[in-house]
Amino acid sequence: MKTVCIIQARMGSKRLPGKVLMPLGDRPVLQHVVDRCKRSSADEVVLAISSDSMGHPHMQEFAKRAGVSIYYGPENDVLSRYYQVARLFSADTVVRVTGDCPLIDWQTINAVAALRRDEHADYCANEPYIDGLGMECFTMDALRQAHEGDRTPYEREHVTPWMRANMPRQAALFDYERPVNLSIDTPEDLERVRQVMTDLGTDCRTPEIVEWIDRR
Repeated sequence: MKTVCIIQARMGSKRLPGKVLMPLGDRPVLQHVVDRCKRSSADEVVLAISSDSMGHPHMQEFAKRAGVSIYYGPENDVLSRYYQVARLFSADTVVRVTGDCPLIDWQTINAVAALRRDEHADYCANEPYIDGLGMECFTMDALRQAHEGDRTPYEREHVTPWMRANMPRQAALFDYERPVNLSIDTPEDLERVRQVMTDLGTDCRTPEIVEWIDRR
């Protein structure tokens, strides 16, 4: 059974263009995401990039340096991106991660994937969760059913709404919840994550981050 961790990313953010390649410590934002996903038990890590980023001069170079494969697909049909990558890499199970979450916890990825397997679930996630620390895990069959139906633009852009509403076997890993955003959508978010890594180090994990939030 092959688990593929697929990281969705794009260069065209309206609020913070090019955010995934912005420097964060000694590495770009997206490099932190890739490195953390590579520490998980996933068999392969792949970048699923929006086609509007295809001509960006640094994206292919980044993927080569990071040692990951890269796939370009429709900007707004992210569901299609996931399905095509999962097919291309013969995935049985998919882990979904977004490229603007450089504090993603590899051990939580492992725990969510293990819970999905143990519960024989079609879909599993950690919830509730701190923004920037969430991930989802689902079977190839669930992804295929979501992709092949007549889905709304919202369902195609956000990948999993149809699964969460329709797949019969679901599981959830209880996780931390705090009113703070640790995904990177604005310059202020980037500075907040920089502060976390300055205080805790680049290998910090969710329990340490929660303590950091509660001290502030």
